[in-house]
Formats: sequence, structure tokens, C-alpha cells
Amino acid sequence: MTTATIPDLSGFVEHLGIRISPIGDDGESLLALGHHAPLKAAHAFDRFLRRTIGDPGGLTDMGTPAEIAQDIHEMWAVTVTDCGDCGSKPDCRQCADMKAADWWIDWTVSEADEGAFPVMVLHLEG
Repeated sequence: MTTATIPDLSGFVEHLGIRISPIGDDGESLLALGHHAPLKAAHAFDRFLRRTIGDPGGLTDMGTPAEIAQDIHEMWAVTVTDCGDCGSKPDCRQCADMKAADWWIDWTVSEADEGAFPVMVLHLEG
């Protein structure tokens, strides 16, 4: 069963009506909840970097908003609470890290996966 219901995840900041959060160990990607027009998402990501992160250059190093929009990936995600690799061992460090975080997502799922919700991802590096 698929749901387009976006979970109420903490730590997101809204710009241009799009909820955004940095993701990755060093914030090397930006995640937006929902599927939006790519150009609007590019502007929202730029505004997030400028106003929330305090980066005066925003996304200018990555190109024009239209070029950046082409690099934004529409994906589906689910929230996860364990790594799935350890067999639910109580001493699994990765599971402990996941449980300690406010939320953890897996964006390698499809729209058909149970609990899937739409996201957009922009990789800032590489």
C-alpha cells in the first residue's frame, strides 16, 4: 500500500512552501518533502542555503536555477528505525545511531513500497 502522506519529521525549515533539511553526515545533500516543480525546488534550496545555513553564495556555484533544477531527483522514501542488516541485534551501532536521531529515511524505495512518501534530493557535492 502506498501513501503520499508526508510524515511530520522534525528539523525541516520551510522556504517557498517546501520543507527542506540537509541530509548526510556533513549535509552534503538537501532533501525536500514532497514532489514540487523542479525550478521552484531549486529556488527553495538556494533560499535555504542563503537564509537558513547562512551561505551568501547559495547555489550559484552549481549553475543557474534551470541547470540546478535538472540535477534535482524526484524519489520516494520511507522512514526507518533499524539498519536491516544486523538481524535486530541489540548491540548494533548503526541501529543505535538511527534510534538516537529524530528521523532516518531510506530513499531507495519505490512508490509502491508501503509507507512511501515523495521527496526531492539535490546532491551538493559530486
